[in-house]
Amino acid sequence: MAYITHRCTCGHLPTAHPRPGQCVQLGGRNCPAPCSPRAAVEPEVVRTWDAAGRPVTTIAAPGDRLPGIGTTCDCAACTALYEQHTAA
Repeated sequence: MAYITHRCTCGHLPTAHPRPGQCVQLGGRNCPAPCSPRAAVEPEVVRTWDAAGRPVTTIAAPGDRLPGIGTTCDCAACTALYEQHTAA
């Protein structure tokens, strides 16, 4: 399932940071830039793929809990982006 989130100010997705500043993508080392989750960065849709490599088009609603990701952001910007992508 795709989801909406904000990138950290270091440029990584929040799921790369199990603890503030400690980046999974950097082997647990501190990121070279100051980290700030949910900074004043516009949210984006993070695309995911199924086991066959096909893009998943369903987007998790703001506030949904996803395995391995946690609760998705439900701020006004994330909610607006979700509504924009799911409007009929």
